[in-house]
Amino acid sequence: MSKRTKRKGDLINAKARAWIRQCYKRGKVFWISYYASGNHICESSHSREKSDAKRFLQQRLGEVAGGRYVGPRADRITFDELAEDMLNDYRINNKKASRMHKERLGLLLVSSAGEKLNRITC
Repeated sequence: MSKRTKRKGDLINAKARAWIRQCYKRGKVFWISYYASGNHICESSHSREKSDAKRFLQQRLGEVAGGRYVGPRADRITFDELAEDMLNDYRINNKKASRMHKERLGLLLVSSAGEKLNRITC
């Protein structure tokens, strides 16, 4: 058996893997950096503790690996915003919203008003 020697490509791949996930400090707050669907994402951990940032990074990487990642913006979108966007889309594109659509949306708005989308379940 021969021992494998290190090649230049191995070093480049190691550097690329190191950049895939990272915690770094901007001001007093730690930020995380990772890749999702080929896009480089930088996101604040909202924490001054590196251990919290690392935990948040591991959570995001788990979401990416498990196919549950939807992006940092999705954590902030409310049901009200989504309903308003849907109604605007119907109005702008001259789509007919049936009475049934409006009634169901009204019921959902009552029960889910102000709720963040990632907190709503069936």
